[in-house]
Amino acid sequence: MWNPVKKMVIAAAVLLVVGQVTAQAQEKLAVPSALEGKPIELVVPWGTGGGSDQMARALARAIEKQQPGVTVAVLNKPGGNGTLGLSYALSQPANGRTLALITNDFLINHAMAVASMKPDDFQYIARVVADVEMLFVRTNDTRFDSFAAYARQAKAKPGSITIATAGANGVEQLAMTLVNKALGIEAKWIPFDKPAERIAAFLGGHVDLMVEEPSDMKQYIDEGKMKPLVQLTDRRTPGFPNTPTAKELGADVTLGVWRGLAVKRGTDAAMHTYLEKVVAQAVSEPEFVRGYIEQRSLNIRPGYLTGKDFERTVGDEYQSITKILK
Repeated sequence: MWNPVKKMVIAAAVLLVVGQVTAQAQEKLAVPSALEGKPIELVVPWGTGGGSDQMARALARAIEKQQPGVTVAVLNKPGGNGTLGLSYALSQPANGRTLALITNDFLINHAMAVASMKPDDFQYIARVVADVEMLFVRTNDTRFDSFAAYARQAKAKPGSITIATAGANGVEQLAMTLVNKALGIEAKWIPFDKPAERIAAFLGGHVDLMVEEPSDMKQYIDEGKMKPLVQLTDRRTPGFPNTPTAKELGADVTLGVWRGLAVKRGTDAAMHTYLEKVVAQAVSEPEFVRGYIEQRSLNIRPGYLTGKDFERTVGDEYQSITKILK
């Protein structure tokens, strides 16, 4: 369950984000002619119901509220661990009317040579959230009452324990693989492109464990259906004071998924600047802050970055991931 201390931490982080974009949020923005009477298409390379879809829809509502006359149409294109949707976005004209929701999964895809798209194919509008990964167990599964129990059984029968992840070879799988490797554990990965199928398989007992972000699983945590065995954070988070970090267990791993927005490289500077300002206003919109960021505890880590800072972060993380995968 989420506790009062966590709420205070979230409130402080939300104030920081709001402070970063307040000046931009007061500015009246003229709609570029390229968007007059035409919707912005926000491409989500994942299925409906997951963390990326939730962010896209919350952000679309905030943009439409902040920018009367602007329409944002969310388009889900799941497949290939995000590659199908991003390939579609890059196939569209570089006119600013197609926004791609990107995660660091696409950096892994390129580093592993399973996708041709590369970081330089995009211009970066903003990073919106940065989440944390946790390994979840069903609360009624008495086999794994602790991470130690999981580790013990996994070592006794290598590859026998199944773990659900969002797509193959994504951030979640890489993060938990690094933890397992550091601790001498071998598990079997079961990837799902559609969030609803992944969650149903886990809750239905068709897979043993699941790597996920607590923000996406809040409903099921609050209902007492699942709990984390380990959190991939620098220190224990206020909402999970009894869950050990991977560092405590001997695995110095804190990799987590982030979600942001980008457009096809070649989009003109004026449109890029307009979209940056639109998103800056949206992330400070009270309903977005309270109903999405705060409600889902998405400020465990600082999330929002402007386009320039986001692009720098993408470059740095791509280099780190490339080294990890060598």
